[in-house]
Amino acid sequence: ITLEDLRKAGTTINQLTLEPLGLEAVAQLIADTLHSDTAWVQPLAELIINKTDGNPFFVNEFLKTLYAEYLLSFGFASRTWQWDIAQIHARDITDNVVELMIGKLKQLPQSTQNLLSLAACVGTNFSLSILATICEKSPDELYPELIEAVHAGVILPTSELDAQLLIQDYKFLHDRIQQAASTLIDENQKQILHLQIGRNLWQQAGETLSENIFEIVDHLNLSIELMIEPVEREAIAQLNLMAARKAKAATAFSAALRYLTTGIELFRSESWQGQYDLTLALHSEATEVAYLCGNFDEMEKWATVVLQQAKTILDKVKVYEVKIQSCVAQSQQLEAIKIGLKVLEQLGVSLLELPTELDIKQRLKETTAALMQRNIEELVKLPSMTDAYKLAAMRISSSIGSATYQVASVLLPLITCEQVNLSIKYGNSPFSSFAYAA
Repeated sequence: ITLEDLRKAGTTINQLTLEPLGLEAVAQLIADTLHSDTAWVQPLAELIINKTDGNPFFVNEFLKTLYAEYLLSFGFASRTWQWDIAQIHARDITDNVVELMIGKLKQLPQSTQNLLSLAACVGTNFSLSILATICEKSPDELYPELIEAVHAGVILPTSELDAQLLIQDYKFLHDRIQQAASTLIDENQKQILHLQIGRNLWQQAGETLSENIFEIVDHLNLSIELMIEPVEREAIAQLNLMAARKAKAATAFSAALRYLTTGIELFRSESWQGQYDLTLALHSEATEVAYLCGNFDEMEKWATVVLQQAKTILDKVKVYEVKIQSCVAQSQQLEAIKIGLKVLEQLGVSLLELPTELDIKQRLKETTAALMQRNIEELVKLPSMTDAYKLAAMRISSSIGSATYQVASVLLPLITCEQVNLSIKYGNSPFSSFAYAA
């Protein structure tokens, strides 16, 4: 059955798990490679599967290593491939594929090894232009080195020749080759390289900053210990905030929280005084994303900081909203309502916690009277609500709506009436249509 067959049948493919090859499959692979029958290669297949655990890539690389070490050779007299199992065992070839790849890379010229190490820091995919920028050399100078690596089978070109007869884009043949190339760099140099790469990508990004934000920030975050200038640390914290918001929009909440935590760590303790707006944004986003990750303890940690440090109630509204959502998610509806009413009071909207039937009837009568003076067309044409306090009140009152319906339904008419009255007086908000319908 092919993937196309499954698609035609209307089957959705979410994940395909590729298991290691078994002995029979490895024997068949080797037999096809060496133009032999499976019975003849069975001892070699058993040795190789013990070394590679049946990973197809590792099987191929192990065969290449045997050939390079003259442990697998073609007998022209017998016109068959030949090997000596005892001799292979005696050479004790490593079954660590990274070490195999390091050995393969070390057979390349030193200049090519150095270039591949830089490429490994850039990522699985890299370009000639970024390597030229990092090395401060022209693409023409570096191109032969990359072609040497292509011929050695460790990288692949992913684009065609350009007008200058250069191939610009490449990728490592396998992540283990990238890993092996990375080990050729001294650990002390990696942070410096990542900082250089991140800065170069950042400088070149221009209008494409948003498109490349993850790649840029990932490099810079690996080298934040080297950044000592406050201005640069603040700018990179801003980049982390941008990356976090993009990751959150893509529902990559764990990644978003990582970016936000890094952004916060880039600041000193006095950042609430020196970089208030950015610090508030990082902590508020961290509160929300921690909640989206289901990490309520961390959410409370960041929320507490914001509620202690934020200057105004408007600066605290987003965090209060998250706390309300968290309470509802944990079946603490009464606590959610308590928080909501407290915030509404600070926003200038007072609601009775335990209204009587008379209170409700009086409020409904007032709201009905206000609506009687407007037809639907007039309500639709109301201006947009711009008062920040009233917009916040609409958000908070909406956030406690479900909790009120579940455990304190007597409050629901008051909340609905308040939202309708705010809309008529101050203009429509994104929550007004629901209030009118209710």
